[in-house]
Amino acid sequence: MSKGGAQKGKECSEIGLMHVAIFLNDIFTEYSSKDGNPATLSKSECMQLIQERMTGLCDKNVDPKKLQTIMDVMNTNKDTEVDFMEFMIFFVKITALVHGMPMDKVTQ
Repeated sequence: MSKGGAQKGKECSEIGLMHVAIFLNDIFTEYSSKDGNPATLSKSECMQLIQERMTGLCDKNVDPKKLQTIMDVMNTNKDTEVDFMEFMIFFVKITALVHGMPMDKVTQ
């Protein structure tokens, strides 16, 4: 069971993993379609997604340096855009942190 407790775990199990996958795909598609190339998140699309959808990491008034750090963690190939695989790998890392894995293991 997650560290979130029994009730939180129960809510998550009712959603189903396929719904989570579809939801993440829908979020990526919603934001990647704003600036042109629907296969990637541009820097502005990524920043907007982080501010609007990752409220656990930051709020709307987040320091631009923190936003850039999150973008850099997502953009593993450093091409200034985040593709779908980079986006999903980022969520695997976030999930590992939620699970309790140490930061140094997650960032290897």
